[in-house]
Amino acid sequence: MTLESQTQTKCPDCGKSKLYKDGIRYLDDGSTVQRFLCCGCGFRFSDPSKARANKECLTITHHRLGDSCRSSKKLDPATIEQKVTGTSPETQQELKGKILEYAWRMKKNGLSPYTIKNRTYRLSRLVELGADLTNVESVETLLATEEWKTSIKKDLVSAYTAFTKAFNIHWNPIKVRYEAKMQYIPTLEECTMLISGCGKRTSAYLQAMLETGARRGEVSKLNWTDIDEKNKKISINHPLKGGNARTIKVSERLIAMLKTLPHKHGDYIFNPRPEALGSTFYRTRNKLAAKLQNPNLKKIHFHTFRHLKGTTSYYEYKNLYMVKEILGHKCVSNTDRYIHYASQAFSEKDGKFVHAHAKTLEEEDALIDQGFQFVRYSEEHKVAIYRKPK
Repeated sequence: MTLESQTQTKCPDCGKSKLYKDGIRYLDDGSTVQRFLCCGCGFRFSDPSKARANKECLTITHHRLGDSCRSSKKLDPATIEQKVTGTSPETQQELKGKILEYAWRMKKNGLSPYTIKNRTYRLSRLVELGADLTNVESVETLLATEEWKTSIKKDLVSAYTAFTKAFNIHWNPIKVRYEAKMQYIPTLEECTMLISGCGKRTSAYLQAMLETGARRGEVSKLNWTDIDEKNKKISINHPLKGGNARTIKVSERLIAMLKTLPHKHGDYIFNPRPEALGSTFYRTRNKLAAKLQNPNLKKIHFHTFRHLKGTTSYYEYKNLYMVKEILGHKCVSNTDRYIHYASQAFSEKDGKFVHAHAKTLEEEDALIDQGFQFVRYSEEHKVAIYRKPK
């Protein structure tokens, strides 16, 4: 895959000209058209100068990385033509205006920028594929004929449901059976290995996520005034998803890592845009996975650190409400999943434990602070036996 740096072709989604050549597409008449991949937003598209002459090519190639593979070839030509020409350019402009109006309504209702961005993107995808958002039958036909991943279809249905409620369009949402996949819970050693292999700013960012259990956007909005150096605490004052603000005890190492960072973003410690460190992190992660021959590192993403914090906290305290406070959940039902995560993560340790003994109350307190759990009291040796997983 060759970097297309000198081309005048630009991404139709974000307008950037930094593109990768991403193979060729064979058209029905035997000719070929160059495909491109945008380095900025991950949008994959065909050469507009040639692709416009073939509507079928436009239908099955314009999608973003991570979207489900379209199987439009299985549809008959009449269905493909109907999907491409289902809405006129004038109608599409009206629908885009509706989406902008809906985005402004969401903004006035106080929805987060993340929610607004995701919903408008999904609604725009429906319009691009030929759906008329004001015609329920048109949207249902598109959802039935396209082969989406279950998770993507669920998000599309959710976005369109919110749209119909905003404009008082009667629609009985399609039922999508979706079961969330089990999250991969890495070991602390794997996370430490990954953090050590990143640059100074990325390492501090990941370490903050690991110790606080905060979401990616919450760490991005940390201010210098949120650090309590004396008491070694960090306050999460910009919670997301309607969560609670909280203060978390952190290590001296994290405080030292944050203090060495330059003040490049004003009051913010990191770039306030959550996606800023994304490409750097994933590129470094993949290189480390190949270098250390550890494919499990590729399973780690930003939210994995939050799952690890919730899982280890529940295993340590066995108190669901304490984990709820650490993660900033409004409802304890959101925290309940970490019971299952903990049982899965620590059952994989094959019953290997570290044992410790305590003779005095002070020794017991010290072991509890280190995450040890009481097992039994030995009358013969007059000691309390504790253990924790390796």
